[in-house]
Amino acid sequence: TSGSLLLAMSYGVPVVAPRLPLVSEVLGDAAAFAYPPEMPGALAESLQAVAGAEVSRVREATIRRTDAFGWDAIGRRTLAVYEEAAAAGRARRRSSATRSAAAKPRRR
Repeated sequence: TSGSLLLAMSYGVPVVAPRLPLVSEVLGDAAAFAYPPEMPGALAESLQAVAGAEVSRVREATIRRTDAFGWDAIGRRTLAVYEEAAAAGRARRRSSATRSAAAKPRRR
């Protein structure tokens, strides 16, 4: 699950996981050790790759990716969604008001 992936990543350790849509989305550029689950022997190959990896580089990539899921980053993305929704609502109200005004007959 995404929670277990993020927990492992928060320790700055390499994550060996099957290359599935959710896993790839969470791991992002830290997915160096994701393996195709349908391929026989792929897990063993990924484990061997981890054993020979430069730990400091893996740690940096993992922590950098984890930062994308921190409270600050999530807060900024949530705020952007709310601002976009508010702008769309304002535009819809203006458009509706303009159509209503055009549809009313003018009195003399």
